[in-house]
Amino acid sequence: MSISSEKKKELLQKYKERKPEIGIVAVINKNQQKYLLQTTSNLQGKINSIRFQLNSGGHPNKALQRDWNTEGAEQFEIIVLEQIEYKEAEAELDHKDDLVLLKQMWQDKLIAENKLLY
Repeated sequence: MSISSEKKKELLQKYKERKPEIGIVAVINKNQQKYLLQTTSNLQGKINSIRFQLNSGGHPNKALQRDWNTEGAEQFEIIVLEQIEYKEAEAELDHKDDLVLLKQMWQDKLIAENKLLY
């Protein structure tokens, strides 16, 4: 089964026009109610990256990696906490400051709820 030249062009154009989802991801240790927050301009890519790093033993946050190894993957949840919506004609670079602020707001909220942070 081959794809026509026109269909390939259409798919390529759609790919180029797509805007990745930006926002904040949390890795949650359900036993300890402990959170790792990470901002990203590609939510699904970040979730995949975090999961790969943890499963392969190479996550840069050593405390999180140690807990993952000792408690097991089933005791963790990786979720999107919040997504920032694009406005018309807006580039992802326009959101760096928004992401920093969003992360700080979530950290403050979790601390107020007596949650722990990695």
